Amino acid sequence: MIELDQLSKTYTQKDGTQVKAVDAVSLKVAEGEICVFLGPSGCGKTTTLKMINRLINPTSGRVMLNGQDTSGIDEVELRRHIGYVIQQIGLFPNMTIEENITIVPRLLGWDKKRCHERATELMAMVALDPKKFLKRYPRELSGGQQQRIGVIRALAADAPVLLMDEPFGALDALTRGVVQDELLKICAATGQTVFMITHDVDEAILLADKIFLMSNGPQACIAEVVINTLPKTRSREAMHHDPQFYRIRNHLVDFLVHRSRQIQAAQASGVPRPPTRIVMPGLEQAVA
Repeated sequence: MIELDQLSKTYTQKDGTQVKAVDAVSLKVAEGEICVFLGPSGCGKTTTLKMINRLINPTSGRVMLNGQDTSGIDEVELRRHIGYVIQQIGLFPNMTIEENITIVPRLLGWDKKRCHERATELMAMVALDPKKFLKRYPRELSGGQQQRIGVIRALAADAPVLLMDEPFGALDALTRGVVQDELLKICAATGQTVFMITHDVDEAILLADKIFLMSNGPQACIAEVVINTLPKTRSREAMHHDPQFYRIRNHLVDFLVHRSRQIQAAQASGVPRPPTRIVMPGLEQAVA
């Protein structure tokens, strides 16, 4: 279980003015869930994600991991147990693929045999032949192959939590679809808890169990938690033939285009922020 409890971040500008980028974000995520942050550009999605592994320290609030306040954990130790995948991939060009995959296990003191076995196992998960690719360098792989390596590198040390910041944004549509499907297979096999940022509504519906809709910044908050009511095991083809997919999609698009701006305008005029809504589009709705 991961809980964000009233997590906020305030920045001080050069003129001394304080700007609250993220305002009192609270959420609970069960083990094994895939959760997606969706919202307008600049609404604090990446800031919120980075506060989970303390790449950005929150101004106030807590991150609880299995009941433990992560502020009491050494930040280096914390990050070694939370996988992190970014759009730019970030593979080390002077290291082989095997060395890239096993960098955190080696820092944790795994022996060479265990590291090699783990790299081989993970390569098989993403349909890349370890005999063919492990000794290659990143420049010798395609963009899609590099992104797969970025994902499995984050899983190499059996991290229970995976943070993904627009991991597939730079990929073409066909390659993105392949890697999305592989991510679902990996998470089903490993039980990883995933926090992911995307601007792709269809990607959010395909991957997520819950979608956190964030309002425009500053003072960004989670306005709605959308429960994905499609079957847990879903395929892209079946999803696009399910009327419920379009109910969820229309709800998300309407938020991004209209409701997020209405929330921002209400905040600017001093209207108190309403409580976060828990929504199941097309089905019964509830208010938390």
